[in-house]
Amino acid sequence: MKWVTLRFRPRDRREPVFWILGPSLDARGFSAGRTKGFEITRRSWKKCMLKQSLIALVLACPLWAQVGNPTITTGQYDTNRSSVNPNETVLDTANVNVNQFGKLFSWPVDGWIFAQPLYVPGVLINGATRNVVYVATMNNSIYAFDADNLSATPLWHANFGTAVTAPAANGCPAASLTGPLLGILSTPVIDPSHNTLYAISVTPTGVSSSAPHGVGYLHYLHAIDITTGHEKSGSPVQIQASVAGHGYDAQNGTVSLSATSKVFQRTALLLTNGTVYAGFGSCATDSDPWHGWVVGYNASNLSGTVVFNSTPNAGQGGIWQSGRGLASDATGDIYFNTGNATPYTASDASFPVSTGNPTTDAQNDNYAMRFVQLNAAGQFMSSYPPVNYATLTTRT
Repeated sequence: MKWVTLRFRPRDRREPVFWILGPSLDARGFSAGRTKGFEITRRSWKKCMLKQSLIALVLACPLWAQVGNPTITTGQYDTNRSSVNPNETVLDTANVNVNQFGKLFSWPVDGWIFAQPLYVPGVLINGATRNVVYVATMNNSIYAFDADNLSATPLWHANFGTAVTAPAANGCPAASLTGPLLGILSTPVIDPSHNTLYAISVTPTGVSSSAPHGVGYLHYLHAIDITTGHEKSGSPVQIQASVAGHGYDAQNGTVSLSATSKVFQRTALLLTNGTVYAGFGSCATDSDPWHGWVVGYNASNLSGTVVFNSTPNAGQGGIWQSGRGLASDATGDIYFNTGNATPYTASDASFPVSTGNPTTDAQNDNYAMRFVQLNAAGQFMSSYPPVNYATLTTRT
């Protein structure tokens, strides 16, 4: 068992506190290398970093306790991605110290963890009400652990298909960055009102003797019952998308998200407007062709409702956000950041291209290296490039 989820709490309180473990991250949120041993450095009572681990564990952030056991159903606490518990009343510098705050136990799991564990109190499982931690792994597994029990035996454990052994024939993913397997990479999201957890798995396609890891891979959106780990009706669905465009991988005026696309789904899932949203960026190797994508699926029936491509008439412009989720506001609008794109020259000069000029690029529907706003239907609203846009778009 390679990775564990650690549970901490102040020793004089009953409320659980969880540290979220993930690999050493680069700017896109991928493993930066392997190290040995580990130590915990507490930068403040609300921040921490776990350095040096057996398998590149580095980043750890606390889920702070509050009276009444908070529900944590999405990455970074809320759809604003605030990463703040404004109602914290328990933890302070008096009880978060080496004498009163420490590891209680660990739970073994079957793969690396990039996703943030989630927490729902008061879940009825096997006839008993329990406080539950949900953990997703790169082996396409999800575990439900009793937050108040030292036992390493999960309440349930479900696997959602064979994970991709890195790399597939298309060169993705890069094992040096994501580890030996590509499975559930992003943080799931939970709808506690319907006892449903949404997660995106990855499975290989086109496996053969000449391509033992597959020619590419497929992304699937799952709707899972948080009380049993079973798929709900209509689940899973394969994620597919296409838009009109003349980008560098366009076919007959269409750019598509397909099994051979060199992308994966990195951002924490967002549930708002009755829709599950997900962002895609390159598969970490950054080998062309690829685009940034946002897709949305109806939370009730998993039908596709939203498709946005950041560079339909060019290329690149990934949406990674180091695993942080797309954000939303009270009106239902969606916000996210895109990565850079190399200026693109079309073979036909009549096609729009990426030029390195932010105004021209936006006029050509290319939104790399920007802060982007969409409405709930996924329609473009506005974008804001940095002042050094031209410099950033020339970097590889």
